[in-house]
This record gives sequence, structure tokens and C-alpha cells, in this order.
Amino acid sequence: MRRRPCTGWRPEMAAENAKLKEELCRMQQSHEEEIEAALLEASDRIAEHDDLLRHKLEEQEAELEARFLEQLNSFKEPGGDSDALHSLLSLKEENAKLKEELCRMQQSHEEERQAAGAAMHRMEAGMRSQQQTQLAGPPPPRSPRRPRTRLPAWARRRRNQGHFLTRVTMAMTFFGVGTEQHRTATGDAVSGDGQAEPEGLVTELRGRLAELEAALSSATLAPG
Repeated sequence: MRRRPCTGWRPEMAAENAKLKEELCRMQQSHEEEIEAALLEASDRIAEHDDLLRHKLEEQEAELEARFLEQLNSFKEPGGDSDALHSLLSLKEENAKLKEELCRMQQSHEEERQAAGAAMHRMEAGMRSQQQTQLAGPPPPRSPRRPRTRLPAWARRRRNQGHFLTRVTMAMTFFGVGTEQHRTATGDAVSGDGQAEPEGLVTELRGRLAELEAALSSATLAPG
């Protein structure tokens, strides 16, 4: 009897699947909000640090400019010496170094900001891929195939001999071999041309049957 498929679990599985999808969407939205907040916080900190550096550089430039003007005025006065000129040149070199350092720091901060943004984008792509995989579900399992068992040689010989013996027995029955003649109620044998035995075929069939029975007996006693 063929079993009827059980469909009672399908509504429960569908409801559970819907709950899991909803929970997964909430988790993804929460992660995206956290990532966006982290990016904004990192951008604010980098901008704040850049502002501090720029303000400090402006103060140093103003101070150096004031000292430069002071030294320049001292040159205009009589009695200025070479030490003042040397101090002025050192101030200009220091100013150039500070500007170069500021440019390097700004470039480094920009690279860090871009790297953080790329990492966040990769994380979001990974989360979306994971969500699609979870929504798709695992692939259905394959039904295992039953291996075909091969009969040993002696069993195959025995099976073939059994089929041949069956055909021989049916032929002998058809020709009336091994059966007695039917008699009437008065005891006379019923004779006729249709009940005559074909002696040549009967002899051949009996000989073949004896050979097969002997082979079958030997195969049964010594299998393999």
C-alpha cells in the first residue's frame, strides 16, 4: 500500500521560516545602523583631528611670521648682524617642514578614511550574501542509490539451470512424457495419433535433464 505524504508540518514550517526571515531582516538593519554610526563617528574624529592640526599650524605660522617681521625690522636698523639673518632662514625652514608634515598627516587620515569605508562596504556585502544564503536554505539532500548486488558465479549457474529445467519440464508435460495413458470407465486405454510420444525428442530431453540435474547437484554441494 502506498503511503500518503504527510502535509501537516508544512504550515508550521512556513510560519517558522517567515519568523526567521523577519528576525534576519531586523538583524541586518541593526548591523547596518551600527556600521553607519561607526563610519560617522570615525569621520567626525578625523575631521576634528584635522581641524586641530590646521589650527595649530596657523598659530605656528602666525608666530613665525611675527618673528620674521621682527627680524626683518632688525635688519633695517643699523647694527644688524648675520646672526639675525641666520635665525630668519631657520624659521623659514621650520615653517616649510611644518607645512609638509601637515600635508602628510592629512593624506594619511584620508587614506585611513577610505580604508575604513571600503572595509565597511565589504562587511555589508558579506552580510547581504549571508542573508541570501540563509533565505535560500540548504540544498535538498540527494536520495542514496542502492548498489546493485551481483550474484556469485555458482548462484547464476544455478538460476540459469533452474530456468532451463522449467522449460524442459513444460516441454515434457506438453508432449505427455512421464504420464500414464488415461483409461475409460471400462478399463480400455484411450489411443490415438495425438498421444504418440516422439521418441527421439523424449530421449534427448531426458538425457539433457539428467545432465543438468547432476550439474545442479554438484553446484549445490560445492558453491563458488
